[in-house]
Amino acid sequence: QDLQFFPNPFSTSTTMEYELNLGDVGTLFIIDVLGKTIRTIYLPQSKGLQTYTWNGDDMRGNQVKNGLYYFHLEVDGQTHSKKAVVIRVK
Repeated sequence: QDLQFFPNPFSTSTTMEYELNLGDVGTLFIIDVLGKTIRTIYLPQSKGLQTYTWNGDDMRGNQVKNGLYYFHLEVDGQTHSKKAVVIRVK
C-alpha cells in the first residue's frame, strides 16, 4: 500500500488516497516535526480505494502552522507513512 497526497505542499487542504480491505479500520496519525500527535482520525471504510481530506486543523479545530507533518496510517497491523508540507500565505 502506498499513501498519495494531492496537493503537497498545500495551503488549505490535502487529500490522501489509501487502500483498505473489507472490514478494516484505518487509524491515521498526523504528527508534527517535534513528534507530537496533533490529530488522530479513525477511518472505517469499505474495501477498496478510499480518500480522506485534511483541512490542516489539529484536534481542537485550530489551523496548524506552516511546516512539515508526518502522516502514519495503520491498517492490517502495518504502518504506512508519508510527509506533507503546509504552506500558508498571510
